[in-house]
Amino acid sequence: NASNKIRLGNAAVTVLESQVGLTVVSDKTKKENFQPVDGEEVLKKIGGLALSSWNFIGHDPEQFRHYGPMAQEFFAAFGNDDVGTIGTPTTINSGDMAGILMIAVQALEKRTVELKEKEAQIADLQARLERLERMIGSYALLVPGE
Repeated sequence: NASNKIRLGNAAVTVLESQVGLTVVSDKTKKENFQPVDGEEVLKKIGGLALSSWNFIGHDPEQFRHYGPMAQEFFAAFGNDDVGTIGTPTTINSGDMAGILMIAVQALEKRTVELKEKEAQIADLQARLERLERMIGSYALLVPGE
């Protein structure tokens, strides 16, 4: 129903199966208009999505359940950047979904590194505090009446 589009099956199809994974071109030399993406903003947007399990209308809910966001919410959260439109309000491109998830994982890894650094700082401060408390305790023993 559109130029440069291939549709496999109809709403009755429940599985597309292959011996190999879907390969998406991701060659840097084939891309342009790069824009940085704030991982923390992506995490906030993911946190606002109403993620659920569901089935397509007409599919047996006992056999064909799925997990994930609704395309309308995904598009509202991630469908536009400073250059143009990404996706549509009724579909989610698997490459875009994977990209968003990778950005989120990267942001979480950055948080993990920062937390480990803070944990090391806290451990150092706790050790210093314990040394100071021991010094104060020793001083109190040396000074009578205080």
